[in-house]
Amino acid sequence: MADYKESANLPRRGFLRQLAGLPFIGGGIALIGAPIAAAEPVTKELLESYNQWLWHEHSRCANELQNRFGGENMRFTHQYNAGSAFYTDSNWHSDPSIAPASARAAIVLSAVGCDWRSFNIMSRRMPWE
Repeated sequence: MADYKESANLPRRGFLRQLAGLPFIGGGIALIGAPIAAAEPVTKELLESYNQWLWHEHSRCANELQNRFGGENMRFTHQYNAGSAFYTDSNWHSDPSIAPASARAAIVLSAVGCDWRSFNIMSRRMPWE
């Protein structure tokens, strides 16, 4: 896998090609062509599901950082790393050329196995019930 300096020079839409190169346990991903978007409409349900998934992912990652590495409250993380650099230009200003989050929502949710299309809130028991 490319180191940070090499991967920072790749086109941002090369995400899926890089994903295909990861060593997965129990299988892998095969790509044909160079996909740049999902063939899914951007709906309110998609963005709400993605927003909620990101919130839970952030919370779980923060807890894992704190539990594994200790120290300060990891809900507030240091921004000078590869994750932050993805969204900023070389001067750490927001990069307007980055596609909006909606362009990645369906791809990310599908990659982690979250099917926002078939979720039915009525099939779940509410916590207060």
